[in-house]
Amino acid sequence: MDLLQVVTADIALALERQQAEEALRVAEAKYRIDPQHRQAFTEAMAVAGSVIGFESEVYRKDGRIIWISESARAIYDDQGQIVSYEGTVEDITERKRGEAELLRRDQLLQGVAQASHQRLAATHLDAVIPDVLAILGEAANTDRSYLYEHHPQSKTGAGAMSMRYEWTRPGIAPTITQSHWQDQSYEALGSRRWYETFLDHQPVLGLVRHFPPHEQELLGRDDILSISMVPIFIDQDLWGYIGVDACREEWEWSTSDESILVTVAASLGGLLKRQQTEQEMYHQVYHDTLTGLPNRTFFNQHLPAALAQARRYNQMLAVVFLDLDRFKTINDTLSHAVGDLLLQQVTQRIAKSLRAGDIVSRWGGDEFTLILPNITSPEDCAKLAQRIAQQLTEPFLINGHELYVTTSIGIALYPHDGDEMSVLLQNADAAMYRAKAQGAATPTSSIPRPSVPRSVSGSSWKATCTMPSPVRNCCCTTSPRWTWPRATWCRWKPCCGGTTPI
Repeated sequence: MDLLQVVTADIALALERQQAEEALRVAEAKYRIDPQHRQAFTEAMAVAGSVIGFESEVYRKDGRIIWISESARAIYDDQGQIVSYEGTVEDITERKRGEAELLRRDQLLQGVAQASHQRLAATHLDAVIPDVLAILGEAANTDRSYLYEHHPQSKTGAGAMSMRYEWTRPGIAPTITQSHWQDQSYEALGSRRWYETFLDHQPVLGLVRHFPPHEQELLGRDDILSISMVPIFIDQDLWGYIGVDACREEWEWSTSDESILVTVAASLGGLLKRQQTEQEMYHQVYHDTLTGLPNRTFFNQHLPAALAQARRYNQMLAVVFLDLDRFKTINDTLSHAVGDLLLQQVTQRIAKSLRAGDIVSRWGGDEFTLILPNITSPEDCAKLAQRIAQQLTEPFLINGHELYVTTSIGIALYPHDGDEMSVLLQNADAAMYRAKAQGAATPTSSIPRPSVPRSVSGSSWKATCTMPSPVRNCCCTTSPRWTWPRATWCRWKPCCGGTTPI
């Protein structure tokens, strides 16, 4: 009886081992274990004869990864050699995912703290965003992080988006140069769903294979498997969104991941708001409220830099004072509101006459100043005077009034009229008042303009002519009166006492 029990037990053990070996063969056909992990397992068994909780990554044939925990002991033969192992294998994939999520969350929180420090220390958006994206990408273990701006499409004005900043992990292709991520309307790109979701202050995230087909095709162009995008708001206005991509393997974004990305988006929104406020304050300090032109403070800060550049490259530079003649008459007779509208329209016409790089500012009242760098000859100044005069010859139609404007202009050239800012300003201002004084009693006549001399030291220009027909109570002279080095720019002059001069 005892012998029968022993034989039965041995047979049962043999069958159990056979089943285990068969199960192992089936498992090996479905899964692949990292050879290095197997080697470490074998060495541990050889030394200790058993292992408890040995963890390994196992790769399925479909590419998915699972984690197992093994507890086993060695089976020896009569000579003390290991012939097999017996024990248990536990699937710990969910636990490992939870641990990975906690670790990534800690890394993300550290990244957010580091990014917040960068944000607080930064003085400009361009200085901090690249660092923030790099910190976020590394902390989240993603392949790509980026920032998009919402804006009107350049041709149609429809809502559009453009990638402004991007970080990519080594080996991941950048996408910021791809045309489908630049100046594309949501409608044309097929991402209207994203825009509407962002307006609801909600993220767009998940596995790309769960997205609509046209979005899968779009994101597939850049090998994106998983994506998370969170909107950025300034007050209640959508500025854009921040996002991260997974390109090497799919990643399920957790609620914690989302909340941390929302925190980063809110932090960036605060930075953008601060920068916007600083820009508004700067504009208020250095620009004229009525015309939008740079003001005297702006002019006084930029003229020294322009002079330094002219000295460095041995170039000429012109400082120009321009004054509207008898502007006070407009304010006194037609109201300050009309005068303000006239100043705005004059500003627009002067701006049309200038070259790229020229600066015009409102000095105060009806007086304007200009910086004209890179002047090649005094004739350049004369040509500019002609262009401005031409722009101002047409009447201004304001609130039913047809207004004609004349100006007095003084020009000082560096280095002919001075090599210091104060001297140039003084000479240009004096030249302007000489032009204004000369025009007060200048008769209308037609004298050919002489050639421009090489030096126009403290020069002033003024041309005198009357309003063109068929305006009543005026005579017409089509050729301006020129004198050198003093002259005047176009001045409309009434005759027969019928109209109020400007």
